[in-house]
Amino acid sequence: GSQVTLECAASGDRPMHYVWEKNQAAALNESRYVVETKETKSALFISAASREDSAMFSCRAHNNYGQETALIQLVVQEPPGAPTNLLIRNQTSRTSTLHWQNPYNGNSVITRYIIEYKLKEDTWPTANAQRPESSSSKVHKLVVAGGDNHQALINNLQPVTHYEVRMSAVNVLGTGPHSTTVALATGEEAPSAAPSSVSVHTTGSQSLKVSWKEPPKDQQNGVIKGYRVGYRVAYTEGSYSFKQVEPPVDTTYLTNLQRMTKYAIVVQAYNRAGTGPASDEVIAATLETSPPTSPSIRVSPVSISALRVSWELSPKDNKGQVTEYTLHYSFEEGQWSKVVLGAASAQTYVLQGLRCGTVYQLYMTASNSLGTGEPGPRAVSRTKGTPPIRPLLERFISTNSSCITLHLGAWKDSAAAALQAQATCPVTRFAIQYRSKERNSWVVLSDALSTTGSKTIEHLLPSREYQISVTAFSDAGSTQADFIVQTTDFSTVGQASIGSGLLEDSSSSSSPLWLAVSIIAPLIAILVVTAVLVTVCLKRKLFVLSHGDQDQRGTQSPCHDTSTIYRDSKLYMQEQNILLYSTLNHHRALAHDHGGSTCARIAGTGCNGATPNGGLAETQLYSTPHRTSAVANATATLNNARNANANCMPT
Repeated sequence: GSQVTLECAASGDRPMHYVWEKNQAAALNESRYVVETKETKSALFISAASREDSAMFSCRAHNNYGQETALIQLVVQEPPGAPTNLLIRNQTSRTSTLHWQNPYNGNSVITRYIIEYKLKEDTWPTANAQRPESSSSKVHKLVVAGGDNHQALINNLQPVTHYEVRMSAVNVLGTGPHSTTVALATGEEAPSAAPSSVSVHTTGSQSLKVSWKEPPKDQQNGVIKGYRVGYRVAYTEGSYSFKQVEPPVDTTYLTNLQRMTKYAIVVQAYNRAGTGPASDEVIAATLETSPPTSPSIRVSPVSISALRVSWELSPKDNKGQVTEYTLHYSFEEGQWSKVVLGAASAQTYVLQGLRCGTVYQLYMTASNSLGTGEPGPRAVSRTKGTPPIRPLLERFISTNSSCITLHLGAWKDSAAAALQAQATCPVTRFAIQYRSKERNSWVVLSDALSTTGSKTIEHLLPSREYQISVTAFSDAGSTQADFIVQTTDFSTVGQASIGSGLLEDSSSSSSPLWLAVSIIAPLIAILVVTAVLVTVCLKRKLFVLSHGDQDQRGTQSPCHDTSTIYRDSKLYMQEQNILLYSTLNHHRALAHDHGGSTCARIAGTGCNGATPNGGLAETQLYSTPHRTSAVANATATLNNARNANANCMPT
């Protein structure tokens, strides 16, 4: 990067001219090239010289009598470039071979290469910064000879470890930049340490219990695949007999040993690469006599919460030798529990209080004054019971125009009905969610609901389809059921789409008034007066009904009140229709009616706002379509319709 000056001097008659060329090219168009010429010499100045300036320069001097050329070889030297194409080959647990391609040497011989490697999780030190000792100690360096060398062996690595490797080249002018980083992973090797904390306990006249802990993590040199437990008669030169145990088990029993004999026990760990060293010998002796042999058990389901366990005494045990039996049991991955049975002569036991429809593992141990025998073989059994059974649709769901009620007890009833064929586990909780047909997202109603009573979904839209997903949980598993439910219409009195048990309103249609257009004009005044009287009477009637039902309505849900208001409003309009057609049939019924006032005929009671007058003839003036039902039955229609409202109250 320094400045270079090339000079050329010539002698001869003047005038003298100079021409500079680079690699036989006359054009020196680099801005870094500056030529200064005097009478007898010329100079070429190159600022910030680099490797591109290494070339053959020529200076040609000429006058009127001839020319002469001088050649100048310029060599720009610099530190070498970074090695390229790094490759890791021949990995083992402790060594690996690094290959690379030699870089540009900077016009100077590469004297050596510096290889650096570190653990993958560590960081490289910052360039041109003073590195703390703790950081530099994490980076390992390996120096190899330069020249044409293009590979090196990296050793002293740790098994099953990930490293990062980089390198740089060095010549007389300095050290070049670092190469790109490559990953290096070493393989496994046999464990370099033995299992620790080996202990041996006497369990009988022919058995020993051996326990241990795994080797230290940094000396496992791979994934431990198992252990080899070796044993032989102590103080002899005989070979070991080995029993193989797979993790995570760290305890085993040595059986069929000699009575009153001392044994030497060792434990080795192994992985895919091989077997590690053995632990120090531990000496233990068998007993002269032994604890009883633990019996094999037979297990059968009794109910959804009980299993029957039976066993037989071992013929090797003397009568009365066993002082107690202990039954050990566990469900799936749960913790082990035990029940001490004593020296039961019945040799059968019913294990109560278990989970419904659950798989259990069981085994038994027998004990006497010498201790507890080896565990007997494990047995597997399952309590009776199946997951919840989906209830009938009409028993589970009821609906009206603004709410849907889920009768959760229907699941229990379905389970009870199925008990004759198979036992069903009780429902422990529900998870419920719903959505309208137009939406993709679910609304979570509740999780861990009570298993009794009912749950109401409120504030729904009328005449809308909803999808309800119910998951019932029990000890034996879960059952998911999906239901498509449609709320009723405001104009439908007492109708429910699923399971409400209500009847459709047969009086929901009315005769069209436009058929009587030809007679409406002459009777417009009569209709206005009629409407006023009907309004007064109905207000009084609704006032009485609302006060009479106040206590009952106060206990209803908001969903039920809203539905009732809609349906009462509909019945109110039906009563108006009945009155209008009755009025059209009798042109003077408003002022004079033998059957009592109009209010009384509609509401079924007297009305202070109307004074009955009689005596006028009931002459029919027009042929007008009208309803066949008697006006006097309007009150019964109103009350019956109210009683038929769909009820979403929880039951």
